[in-house]
Amino acid sequence: MCNSAHGSGMCTCKSGFHTNQTLICYEGSTAVGSFCSKSLGCEFVGNSSCSSEYGDGVCECVTPFYGKGGDAACTLGAGLGESCDSNKECLMEKSICKNGKCVCETGYLVSGNVCKRKCIRKSKQT
Repeated sequence: MCNSAHGSGMCTCKSGFHTNQTLICYEGSTAVGSFCSKSLGCEFVGNSSCSSEYGDGVCECVTPFYGKGGDAACTLGAGLGESCDSNKECLMEKSICKNGKCVCETGYLVSGNVCKRKCIRKSKQT
């Protein structure tokens, strides 16, 4: 089908079909990690884009969304203190997944709802 959402009208596969590496539409759903070419092929994977605007790539989640290969859509990441399974799920810069929760990396503290570098005070020398 012709899709003008990408500018001057380009052919894309209909819903329920997926582009393969020969740019032929075949039945099956697109997902995170699916093949895409020249920004086409990820139209039906929510919150994703093609990793390449100019050649062959794969469908990847756009920040602040995440997803695993095979997921039909990308999910909004987790904030500090929220449940997680991996580091890529943690939304805040300098946050990691530790013991199933998003926390600040070592050397950073929670300040409001962000991770900020710890201040190190130097002691006065006598």
